[in-house]
Amino acid sequence: MLTRHRSIGALFALIVFLALGVGVSASRLLTAINPEEAKAPALVPPLLAPPGSSGYTPATSVIFAPDGRPVAQLSEAPADLGQRIAVNIPKTAGIEDSSVAYSVLASVRYEGSGQIVLVTTARPSPSAAQQPAVLGSQTIRLTNGITAWATEDMPGEVTNQVVFIEGDLIITVAGNVPTDLLKDLASRVTIKTGG
Repeated sequence: MLTRHRSIGALFALIVFLALGVGVSASRLLTAINPEEAKAPALVPPLLAPPGSSGYTPATSVIFAPDGRPVAQLSEAPADLGQRIAVNIPKTAGIEDSSVAYSVLASVRYEGSGQIVLVTTARPSPSAAQQPAVLGSQTIRLTNGITAWATEDMPGEVTNQVVFIEGDLIITVAGNVPTDLLKDLASRVTIKTGG
């Protein structure tokens, strides 16, 4: 009987989303609203670590956090972006389950030939993960088939970004390079854990 009630509840939730005209992509804990179809306000989480080079330390091509947290990074940096690699692993305080908050776990900065690309790993609190979130201005598909969201022409040092969900993580690939290159790089992100 309990299974039947859960099935009816899930069907009701699907009908509500369809009635609202909201496109949704869910991956375990996270719910992202397709920005083209959203009709109601949603969270727009801050997903990037500060793009300035302060706070970053030089790194090798494979990066692990000393405390074992996940670090998203390019599986192999293109030669023109691999001239300087640095990582920022902020000290994180625990996020309360009841607060709507996002924690940046790590940001890897790739530089070379006047180009900058950041690969940032963020995790929402359980409360934030339950809130519908807009992760970009348009929904796209990466070359590996994963649904992602892109935002272009942002002010600042990094002008374009591609965001996708991996498990309970939000991965942002941003830079001063064309969005098509960011899409390609996002398809080549790997997540390393352990120390």
